Amino acid sequence: MLSKMKWLISSSGRIDNNRLPKDFFFAGPLVKEKKSKQYAGILNLHVSKDYLDYNYYKILLDEIDYVYCFPKIDDVFECLSNNLAENINKVAVNYIWGEAKFYVCFGTASSEFFDDLAKLIYRKINLPILKVETNEYCISNIEPCDFDELEKADATECFYIGLETFNKISEKKHKEKAQASISSLAVLIDNKDPRPPSSRETLEAFKNYAKTLGISVDVIDEFSDNNSNNYDALFLRRVNAYEFSLMCKEKDIPVIDETHSILRCNNKIYQHNLFVTHNISYPKSLNIRSENKIEDIERLFEYPIVIKVPHLSYSVGVFRCDNNVELRNLLSKLFKKYEFLLVQEFLISSFDWRVGILDGIVLYVCKYFLQTDYWKIINHNVDKQNHSANIERVSASHAPSKMLNLALTASNYLGRGLFGVDIKEIDGQFFVMEVNDCPDINIGDEIVRDETFIWEQLLHWFQRQ
Repeated sequence: MLSKMKWLISSSGRIDNNRLPKDFFFAGPLVKEKKSKQYAGILNLHVSKDYLDYNYYKILLDEIDYVYCFPKIDDVFECLSNNLAENINKVAVNYIWGEAKFYVCFGTASSEFFDDLAKLIYRKINLPILKVETNEYCISNIEPCDFDELEKADATECFYIGLETFNKISEKKHKEKAQASISSLAVLIDNKDPRPPSSRETLEAFKNYAKTLGISVDVIDEFSDNNSNNYDALFLRRVNAYEFSLMCKEKDIPVIDETHSILRCNNKIYQHNLFVTHNISYPKSLNIRSENKIEDIERLFEYPIVIKVPHLSYSVGVFRCDNNVELRNLLSKLFKKYEFLLVQEFLISSFDWRVGILDGIVLYVCKYFLQTDYWKIINHNVDKQNHSANIERVSASHAPSKMLNLALTASNYLGRGLFGVDIKEIDGQFFVMEVNDCPDINIGDEIVRDETFIWEQLLHWFQRQ
């Protein structure tokens, strides 16, 4: 229950601890010394104005330190990706409009006149504090704000009232659901992808196996309101599929990959902090911003140095610098577009281990060999049909147990979904390079033609949801 947990509140405002529910404590901007094992939750009132800005990372990285976080990074991302007022206006009909400004705190309005509208807004936009402006026709603007703006507007009372309501809500969003079996499942693909995560042949094998269990599988290239209700679950076999995962989340449809898996796997800064926090073997790395001096980087790392753009994947946005001139030129270029970058030591090996994992179960183990005369697995500078290196399947029973344990530990911290863990082996030591969503599953590469274990585990996962 939320009311039995202890929550820290992080804000740039001045919140009165004497007015908070007993299980809440205001810790200012939340310096390191205030973090404690006695706090399971973090209520983060800092506002992210742009995707990947400082406060976005603060909210994202808090998910490493706390069991419960509000708001969730998924909801922050959605706030940044959409016109909030436009979305609410589509459903906020039959309300009396006029020139007004009010605040919504956990569904409580700063003016009782707008209480019903505030509850509707909070159901749609799951953020702690929102400023709402209306004109005579509709809502003209909605934006998140911190507690200090409530102070300036003399509207703090609705925060304390709303927080009491928030505190009384139990975590029974994990309501007992009917254990209904799935009978139909969609596999969403991108017909234009020259290198899809699963081939047609592979998906046909999955479809045939599911049929033996009485489950209908459709391979589709479009998933929308028009056909989503035709399926009990969705298996994403395409990259850049966040919008479809979000649709499933809103409709309560089990999906692989889940929204939080996609956001966490597609952020190398998050993974770096996660692995360092939990002492997971990981290459020496450093989060940097434009104010970091190159001389300081050179003191910590020897050339060649690897620079990674945090939110890109499939070897895109990964650069190698062999000297000071290359490093200066690259950072100058990248910092015009990105606020954060990741510096990493260069580890060379002839192959990377890839471990496919679903909910803590090893599905397959492979060696992905590096391209000939190239330092990465994927070479985007050559023909797209031939830019990947050779793959060798390895029985899990013959794979190094230390490597498998590392892969399982790393993936467990990312979630209970489907992951591909990349690991380098250097002189008998193992290092997690990254954990990927939407990992490749292909007959002839990761699995053999008649293998059914992986299909069993996937269908069991969907049934459990």
